[in-house]
Amino acid sequence: MHAKLLLFALVAVLLVRSPGPAEASMHPTLQGSVSDPGDMLTSTQETDLTRRLNRYRVLSGRDIIVVTTKSALKAATAKVHFDLWSVTRPSLANGLAIYIENSGSISVLTGVDLRPSLPRTLIAELTKPLDNPADPNAVGLAVVDKLDGITGYLEGVPTQERRPVPIWIARWLTLIFFSSMLVIPWVSSMMTRSMTLPGGLYAAIMETLLMAAIAGPIVGAIVLALIAPTGFLLDRLISGHYQRSRDNDSRPAWWAGGLRF
Repeated sequence: MHAKLLLFALVAVLLVRSPGPAEASMHPTLQGSVSDPGDMLTSTQETDLTRRLNRYRVLSGRDIIVVTTKSALKAATAKVHFDLWSVTRPSLANGLAIYIENSGSISVLTGVDLRPSLPRTLIAELTKPLDNPADPNAVGLAVVDKLDGITGYLEGVPTQERRPVPIWIARWLTLIFFSSMLVIPWVSSMMTRSMTLPGGLYAAIMETLLMAAIAGPIVGAIVLALIAPTGFLLDRLISGHYQRSRDNDSRPAWWAGGLRF
């Protein structure tokens, strides 16, 4: 009985702590046309750039986002959130985000529909480091210059028509995805319950490697921290319950593979 309650509690905690659709699809620095957590722009510059980029989005159907950061950009994590955000915001799928670090380094993330259209020379120009990142006026002028270059080039690039995915579909897909990350170790633990092989833990490690290959090592490490302990606990709970059931000559509980058909 205690094992069953512990298993239910574990499932509930994981479902609650799994990144929900809003959390997974809304990166903190992608909430507007201009975000300045790096304090590299004046309030007037931020207002002017926001007005310009909002007007550009209305006229062109593309989103261009400017973000300043105080630390190095975690590229793998930002790319995942940027792509997820593009699913429910079509104008961003045809646009891009320009990240400017306090050190002067610049990174560019492009939408899925625009990604094949930008030449390497343009990307190189956009990501050219700032000469004087400590001077707000210099930063503002550099941003305007880069925006002039990218908007001028994009005038000749047609936008791709993309219908937004309804938010309820995105939520269900997210729930199914994260639920499967729990179900697979659970099933593996049941299949190896009579062996010394920790099937749940091995399944969790395989899921981690898959996520690392798809989304990068940072996301893989987060997934590992969440589901590796889950796989280990499932192995202990299910194998222990199965062994006690055999000792008592009784059928295991349904959650340990003792289903009745």
